[in-house]
Amino acid sequence: MIRARRISRDRAEEIAVMALGHIASRPDLLGRYLDLTGLRPDGLRQAASEPGFLAGTLTFLLAHEPDLFDFAEAAELHPEEVVEAARQLGAKELPQVG
Repeated sequence: MIRARRISRDRAEEIAVMALGHIASRPDLLGRYLDLTGLRPDGLRQAASEPGFLAGTLTFLLAHEPDLFDFAEAAELHPEEVVEAARQLGAKELPQVG
């Protein structure tokens, strides 16, 4: 695995917010995200202010490689950058991408 260079916390948060937008723009992905998190659509804004929410959002994408690659391509990122963003936000047990 090629490890992405370290990124700032601000950049990691930006990537996580982009990931949330990506999830929200795909009804099937959003449904799975809401099912797994137990959140409701009207509770996303409030949940977003909770510690760990952004890391959890990236972890959701990292858990299913096709979703990760789809997001990375749409956001013009390398998948390793998404892993590094999750790491920067405190996510644990990150997968190797490749």
